[in-house]
Amino acid sequence: MNKEQAKDILMLYRPGLPELDDSELAAALDLAKRDPELQRWLQEHEARQQVIRASFRAIPVPEGLKEQILSERKVHFSLPLHRKAVVALVCVLSALLLLFTLFPFARQSEDKSFANFRSRMVRTASRHYPKMDLETSDPVQIRSYLSQHQAHGTYVLPAPLERVTPTGCALLQWQGKPVSMVCFNSGSKPSANTADLFLFIINRADVPNAPTTGKPEFAQTNSMATASWSEKDKTYVLAALGDEAFLRRFY
Repeated sequence: MNKEQAKDILMLYRPGLPELDDSELAAALDLAKRDPELQRWLQEHEARQQVIRASFRAIPVPEGLKEQILSERKVHFSLPLHRKAVVALVCVLSALLLLFTLFPFARQSEDKSFANFRSRMVRTASRHYPKMDLETSDPVQIRSYLSQHQAHGTYVLPAPLERVTPTGCALLQWQGKPVSMVCFNSGSKPSANTADLFLFIINRADVPNAPTTGKPEFAQTNSMATASWSEKDKTYVLAALGDEAFLRRFY
């Protein structure tokens, strides 16, 4: 199975629903775990599905709709054949109109601001933790892996963070642009392989309203303390499983 075949199969995949006993789907999901590009595509597909689900859930149910449907059921079956066809056509057209309305909405409502980028990256760290594409404490291997996968391997770390032991890295995406996540263990966790610091790196030009200086901007984001700054052509977000005082030790 190649990536294009896997995408065709995964287009029908709906995260959050019970998985079918489907060998092709299982093979496609397994390939996505091993292929970074396919994995990023699947993450974007899942995000789109979540937006569409949220849009459907946000549609209010009119009061008395159930009673109205039941009361009109008898009338529907007593309609002449051509009237039934008209009613069916109207229903189909209404459903199509709803779909064509929701899909553009899902795209246009995408918040491309830096604040949303920061929030999305922090949620990613929380959701996928401790999942990494490469697990190693060797910073040279991490930089090499990221560079080989067209990510950001030439990042510059603050001096205090240089002295912290890394645990690995992951390849992410934002609006179709590559993002590197480098994970660290501050030493406050019992296990040396447990990450509690997450550094996200993206091209500065890929995020509107990104910080303009190397002075960190501290914020509390999704129950994590974050510090954000820009250095040359890169923008950085450092997130910690701790408060701001804890985070300031590493910048």
